[in-house]
Amino acid sequence: MAECWQQDKWVGCFPVKCHIVKDIPNSSLRHITLENNENKPVTNSRDTQEVKIEQGVKVIKIFKEHVSKTCIQDMHTQ
Repeated sequence: MAECWQQDKWVGCFPVKCHIVKDIPNSSLRHITLENNENKPVTNSRDTQEVKIEQGVKVIKIFKEHVSKTCIQDMHTQ
């Protein structure tokens, strides 16, 4: 396991499993805002930004229901 915390106060690792990987336009998510990030859209958040359960469920629902013709897993390196 690789170290996943860069600050001294955090220690340890945890497994992460991707369940949904697909391309979704930012415009599909911009209406979801985060109170703890100055009410900015979720698309303006950074890595490790805390997302409250209500907004998180909305994001997951959009990921689940969005019909996408492309996926990052379809990319091939040459």
